[in-house]
Amino acid sequence: MKAVTLEKLIREWWKTTMQGAKVNADQILRSFELYVFPKIGSLPHDELTLHIWIALIEDVVKQIPSIGNRILIYSKKAHKWAVRRGITNLTPLSDVTSGDLIGKKSDTEIDSDNDTGERTLNEEELVVLFRIIDALNLSRSCVRSGLS
Repeated sequence: MKAVTLEKLIREWWKTTMQGAKVNADQILRSFELYVFPKIGSLPHDELTLHIWIALIEDVVKQIPSIGNRILIYSKKAHKWAVRRGITNLTPLSDVTSGDLIGKKSDTEIDSDNDTGERTLNEEELVVLFRIIDALNLSRSCVRSGLS
């Protein structure tokens, strides 16, 4: 097998499977252009170890968790695609899940008090909410009593 750079592999996978087929295909490629290619894109794909990948993705997860997760998910897809086409034999991220990444909060680390929004309903919105609740309760009562 001829050594192929990571960037070439990802771009070929993207062009073949994503371009024009996925709504957010451009955003996916842009994530690689911003966070992956500048650091490891010019390196041969088969020389990139699991440790290199994890370090890169965890750095992204610390900044923007959703982008780090996107890179993990689509890197794995690209690796599988490349194996099926004989471009590589390696899928270094195959056993990695987003829960394995340092910097990503697990469900047990999330403080529920910090997850609540800052906005509260104003008086008019509360009136509308309670009218809807009352109307739903009234209609349910009618259904149960056979009045509808």
